[in-house]
Amino acid sequence: MMQSKLLDVVIISYAKDDYCRTLTTNCINSLIASENNADDLFNIIVVESEPGITWNHLAKNVITYPAPLPYGYHKFLNFGRKMGNLHWVALCNNDLEFKKNWFTKILEASEQLPNFISFSPLFPSHDMDARCWSWNLWKKWTMGTGWSWAANNFN
Repeated sequence: MMQSKLLDVVIISYAKDDYCRTLTTNCINSLIASENNADDLFNIIVVESEPGITWNHLAKNVITYPAPLPYGYHKFLNFGRKMGNLHWVALCNNDLEFKKNWFTKILEASEQLPNFISFSPLFPSHDMDARCWSWNLWKKWTMGTGWSWAANNFN
């Protein structure tokens, strides 16, 4: 049986030059490689600020939306979130590199702690165990790390 899609991944991009285009390309490619059956698991929503740039050619589950200018980081994230409708949403910068099974670990943490609605992976060089997820941070709430959050989507 094919797994239902679970996660809308919103990526903010401004592909104004080769460097920025490479960032977004690497982000999307690492996301696709991060989980088995990523095409069936993720909707990848790219909110692009550079006119004429699209990312749909990278995978069948990538869709590009022109950013609703003028610039507004949270405005762009909310715009992308509203383009999706899955149970989970991840809000991401385009300079992220997704590690193997990152979302699987979030799902495991959410099963252990069903009352928590938001999770963020720790930055790997942080002095806490990199296998920890934000539910450890929520207990102490000393910091939130990383430039991505995954949360239940309340559309």
